[in-house]
Amino acid sequence: QAEDLYKLSVFFEESEVKNSPFEFDLRKVPVIEQQLETQLPVSKPTILDHIPTHLEVNHEVSFRVDTRTAGQGKLAMTADSPSTDLEPPELEMNPSKKDPQIYEASYTPTVTGVHKLHIKWNGESIPASPVSITVSDIVTFPHGKPVVLDINAECKTGDLESYAIHQESGSRYKVKISKKEKGKFKLTLEPKEYGLYSIHVLIRRKEIANSPFVVRYDKAAQPEKCTVLEMPNSGYVKKVVTFKVDTREAGSGVLNVKATGPAGSKKAKLKVKR
Repeated sequence: QAEDLYKLSVFFEESEVKNSPFEFDLRKVPVIEQQLETQLPVSKPTILDHIPTHLEVNHEVSFRVDTRTAGQGKLAMTADSPSTDLEPPELEMNPSKKDPQIYEASYTPTVTGVHKLHIKWNGESIPASPVSITVSDIVTFPHGKPVVLDINAECKTGDLESYAIHQESGSRYKVKISKKEKGKFKLTLEPKEYGLYSIHVLIRRKEIANSPFVVRYDKAAQPEKCTVLEMPNSGYVKKVVTFKVDTREAGSGVLNVKATGPAGSKKAKLKVKR
């Protein structure tokens, strides 16, 4: 209990073992170690990456969770989906290969509506959890063309205000407003970045119903970024052969498939399904 020189005697069947007693000097914990202990408090895990508030259906959102200062525990993630009739959305969370205390998580919603991600450490919610994500069928505008929306609003042109937020960078852009006819206006955005935009529409500084409107501004077509997945190297006559093509990074474009068989063979039936 106290700082001093101690002797420790070890006995076996009432006989002292070889080299007993043992001497050791008991001292106080060094001040440096005490400071180190106080400098490393245990805290809850934190989300490292931005999670968008709006997302397109069947598109993946990925982020990381840092548990390095959280001590021992278990990380878990669950999702509340708007529909219980469908299969659970794809939900993954695994330790990073570079640092096992940083977890890589991904979520792919399969139905529109408001989704909530619950991230817990030892059964308790971490900061910023739950995360709400509004999922919708987002309108995509092709590369090289402005984003144009028509809205109905019973107000004067001067009472109407609109701006756009790029979801990834957080940059804010002005949206041009022009009156088409009484109660109808056209909104025009000249995108400077690719990706999702939240277009906010306000009347006298109050958002109108369904605002913000989420749109996607797509990249120019990049066929080299298409990836063919699960392509078999053999098949059977009159049996369907299926495979997937990932076009998420390929920009605006239409996917077509062409099959070429031996001379004189019947034309194969092809079907592309999104």
